[in-house]
Amino acid sequence: AVVSTQSRSRYFFLFWRLFFLQNCSGRTSFIHGGSNMMFVAESYIIAVVNGVITFGFILMADAPKDPTNLNSKYMSYGGLALVVVFFSILLAIFRMKHRGYPYSLLF
Repeated sequence: AVVSTQSRSRYFFLFWRLFFLQNCSGRTSFIHGGSNMMFVAESYIIAVVNGVITFGFILMADAPKDPTNLNSKYMSYGGLALVVVFFSILLAIFRMKHRGYPYSLLF
């Protein structure tokens, strides 16, 4: 299929328009303020945050295999820190989208 240059540039503009938002003052927003829309960058951010939370849970689950090893204790604490920090980031993003949400963890 032959796609004209004009339609390609239109699709490219629409893709970048949906990737993030730049307002009149020049500030860039990667997270949409409402709950009815989601930018492409926001879905990438959510995917990375969920991946780090999963990695933290894996670290905590694999740490007790050798309780005498000092590294397993640090691995467990590191996994717990990852889960707490990135889950609080996930809650902060949720609070940006749903303005009346009352709960937060760290941020």
